[in-house]
Amino acid sequence: MLLVKDIIKELGCLTFAGNPDTLINDVIQLSAENQRDDVIFWCSNKNSDVLNSISHGTIICSNIALDKTIHPQCNLIIVDNPRYYFSKLIEKFFYAPPLRNTVSKTAVIHATASIGQNCFIGNHVVIEENCIIGDNCHIGHNTVIHYGTIINNNVKIGCNNTIGGFGYGYEKNITGQYEPLPHIGNVVIENDVEICNNSCIDRAALGSTLIKKNAKISNLVHIGHGTIIGENSLIIANAMIAGSVIIGDNVWVAPSASVINKITIGNGAIVGLSAVVIRPVKENTVVAGNPARKLKKKEISS
Repeated sequence: MLLVKDIIKELGCLTFAGNPDTLINDVIQLSAENQRDDVIFWCSNKNSDVLNSISHGTIICSNIALDKTIHPQCNLIIVDNPRYYFSKLIEKFFYAPPLRNTVSKTAVIHATASIGQNCFIGNHVVIEENCIIGDNCHIGHNTVIHYGTIINNNVKIGCNNTIGGFGYGYEKNITGQYEPLPHIGNVVIENDVEICNNSCIDRAALGSTLIKKNAKISNLVHIGHGTIIGENSLIIANAMIAGSVIIGDNVWVAPSASVINKITIGNGAIVGLSAVVIRPVKENTVVAGNPARKLKKKEISS
């Protein structure tokens, strides 16, 4: 049995108004039509006008709610970042943790590969020779981890990914025909990285393609050979990062953006939706368009 007071204790909210003994059975989306008292949802500041119309349920919101007319039957949990705390609520009380310590019978793992403790390896996963997989990793169905890839601890990789495949590179021979350039490097993925589904990360020609700790890579992303993705950076769906790109820490690359090879994107930069980046991007800068141009300098809070 989950009570509001249990949630308050877990979240460490700033302010609470209502009945702490209210029973919570479900989480739902923000809805003015809701008629249940046993549900909890969150409200962003931009949707705060809806709070005047809600008559039931427990709401996680910011202190902007204190300026609204709230129905007395509602409970308010006031926090500084409602979406984050709602996420932590789901993770703690409503989310089934991913499977661990399970290797599918259909997975193909080379004898020279090393698999850490408490890992999940899904159906039809292929892990080639000399790969190293750390502890507490999750590798989803049909993903291929090519030879020499190093994956550190607490990494989550979804389904249908190809990690460490051939980095696209060709050179003309004396007859003018293209021949592939050998790629003998690898991919290194640091702790706490998450890679969603259907993405490709190419091995380096020499050295390593590097995904630094806590980076998050969405669906259908391509990361070229020898690229470095900085700590805590987000690469969103359909983005194309060409080879030898250096992306700094805390960078946001929006959906369908393209970054030409050998470009550097500085720490804290934002690359806008469908931007085509052909020049270096300075730190804490917002760029967008084709070709991408600076829109403004980000405001940095102290």
